[in-house]
Amino acid sequence: MKSTSSLNIVELAIAILVMSTSGVLGKQIDLPMVLIIWSRCLLGAMALFLIRFIFNNSFHISRSDRTKMILPTLLMGIHGLAYFYALKLSNVAIGMLTLFTYPLMTSILEPILLKDRMVKRHLPLTLITLVGIYFLVPNFDMSDDLTVGILFGLLAALSYAIRNIWIRKHIDLISGSLSMAYQLLALSIVLIPFLFFYPLEQDQYFLDNTTNLITLGLITTAVGHTLFVRSFKYFSVTTVSIMSNFTPVLGIGWGMLFLDEIPKKGIYIGGSIILLVTLVEIFFYTKIDGKHGD
Repeated sequence: MKSTSSLNIVELAIAILVMSTSGVLGKQIDLPMVLIIWSRCLLGAMALFLIRFIFNNSFHISRSDRTKMILPTLLMGIHGLAYFYALKLSNVAIGMLTLFTYPLMTSILEPILLKDRMVKRHLPLTLITLVGIYFLVPNFDMSDDLTVGILFGLLAALSYAIRNIWIRKHIDLISGSLSMAYQLLALSIVLIPFLFFYPLEQDQYFLDNTTNLITLGLITTAVGHTLFVRSFKYFSVTTVSIMSNFTPVLGIGWGMLFLDEIPKKGIYIGGSIILLVTLVEIFFYTKIDGKHGD
């Protein structure tokens, strides 16, 4: 892992900020789920390939590296579909909060899958995060839609955790933006046959959702995920996961601002706990791990 700098932390902070918009955008876009995911992947891939072309960066990935990209691409597809189903069946708060159980999953899976040593503070920090999430959940009403939404959120979390760990293992071989570009392109191609299951009187739908689709594809996906994947060069997946726990707090804020989804007062308690955990992790990483490796 390379040495870190304040710029690396700023890049991760930007990634977290723009990725926090996924919940409110997912709720606002009035399209079938497959069309949302397909549009997001296609627009994101186009943006990343265009940026690489402008800066004269290589598009080449070796055959062995292409093989290594199959699993994270499939996991990303599962993650995207499960996450947006969770949002549609519940709300921004529950969708994002169930997704953000992935840091706890990561802290358990990363040492096992990568044979890294367990950083002692990560398990208690992720457990404290769960306490924060408990307070953040506005109404844990186990009606049918909410139950299914929560299950989809947990599936999104598990697939995301495994994908991030796999990418960290191979990130030195493939640049973050190129990795993301090919994943998005592959998913947009794989999803094309599923588009025929929907009647394409979709012109008006796409016109009505153009701004949100472009924001989701270009900003949230292309910029956010690329900076997020890039951060794995400088931080462990668990560290990135814990630091990104501030994402659902921001996401719920977007939901309050744009969707009038007003959570109960527990959000202030839970948000404070999650923010505190994030600040503790940043402090330990910059003062200790950033110098000696984690």
